[in-house]
Amino acid sequence: NRFILAAAAFAAAIGCSSNGSKPWPDLHPAKGSITVDGQTPSGGYVSLHGDDPSVADVIVSGRVEADGKFTLNTVHATEKNSPTKAGAPAGTFKVRFMPPANGDQATGTSVDPIDGKTPVTIKSGDNELKID
Repeated sequence: NRFILAAAAFAAAIGCSSNGSKPWPDLHPAKGSITVDGQTPSGGYVSLHGDDPSVADVIVSGRVEADGKFTLNTVHATEKNSPTKAGAPAGTFKVRFMPPANGDQATGTSVDPIDGKTPVTIKSGDNELKID
């Protein structure tokens, strides 16, 4: 899907490292629900983007289910074959939603990502996010 391809392209653009493992930030359970203009999307992806250097080399994302709910996971953007780990690092993040493609992919239908207006904060412990 497009989100995974975009993440792979991002990792390739900044260079992949296989010379040892980078340290992982502490990850905290994070799940939630999303609405777009008051409507629950049935699919797509949520991603979080932090400005703090401690989270600059991780990708935090979650697949949006048919009911608008998601669970966040984290991977290292700069490591080849990085494992996916449950949770998200603590901090304040910008939100981006990638809607599911509508229509036939053979027609080249594309959907623009939607940037959230309000940042979200991941704290130590369990996190229940409501994103609009």
